[in-house]
Amino acid sequence: MSTSSATSRASHLDVYLHRYIPSDRRRSLSVAPEVALSLTLLVGTGLLVRSLAAVLNAAGLLATATLACYLPARQVLRVDPVDALRAE
Repeated sequence: MSTSSATSRASHLDVYLHRYIPSDRRRSLSVAPEVALSLTLLVGTGLLVRSLAAVLNAAGLLATATLACYLPARQVLRVDPVDALRAE
């Protein structure tokens, strides 16, 4: 696309906007994409935070389960099985 063609298309768009769309409506047309983009970013950030919280929650549960299994097993392994059988 040549620059003259792009310029003529831009000027046709400007003529159309000024002729058929009132000035207050033109301002809202320029604000609408910005608002849509900011809302999209906010929703995306919220989803990212929620998914990050879910990952951290799962990691915390995994760590708790690992400790709940490991600590009693470590304590049991300290006892000699022969001594335990003699004590009974």
